[in-house]
Amino acid sequence: MLPYILLQQLNEDFLAQACKIKYWFSIYLEAWKRYSSELAYKWGTLDQRHELLMEPRPLYSGNLVVSPVTGRLEPTYPSWKRHVFRYFVSVPIIALCLLVVLSVMIASLKVQDWWDKYIQNGGYYFWLSYVPKVLLAVIITLLDEAYYKVALWLNDMVSIRQLIFFPLLHRILLARSGKT
Repeated sequence: MLPYILLQQLNEDFLAQACKIKYWFSIYLEAWKRYSSELAYKWGTLDQRHELLMEPRPLYSGNLVVSPVTGRLEPTYPSWKRHVFRYFVSVPIIALCLLVVLSVMIASLKVQDWWDKYIQNGGYYFWLSYVPKVLLAVIITLLDEAYYKVALWLNDMVSIRQLIFFPLLHRILLARSGKT
C-alpha cells in the first residue's frame, strides 16, 4: 500500500512539473517571437526574403537578355547546354561520390568486424576496438572536404537561380557535405 501511494504522489509531482515547464516554455516562446519581431522592425528587416533579393552571380557568364520579370539585362545560358552538363557531368560525378561512400561504408564495417575478432582473440585492451572508428571519422572528414570542393565546382558551373529552383542533383551533394 505504501509504495503505491508514493508512486502516485511521484506521478502527480511529475505531472505538475511537466505542466509548469509547458507553460513556461510557451510564454518564453511567445516573448521571444515578440522580441524578434521588434528587432526585425527596428532593423528594417521585417518580412524580408533573402532569396528574392539575390542577384545573379557576377562570375556567371552568358548572353545578356532582358528579363521578362525584372526588365533588366540578365545573363542567360542555353538550356540544352545546362542539360548536357547536368546529365553528362553532374550525374556521373554524384554517382561516383555515392559509390565511394558506399565502398567506404562497406570497407569500414568489414575492417571493424575483423579488428574486433583480432582484439578479442589476441587479448588486447578493449579500447583498441575504437581504432577503426577513429579511422572512419578521419576518412569521413577528408571525404567531406573533397565533396565540398566538388559541390562548389559543380555549383560554379550552373546558374544560382537554377540551384534555387531546380535543386535535385546539386543539393544531394551539398547536403552530403554538410556545408550548404
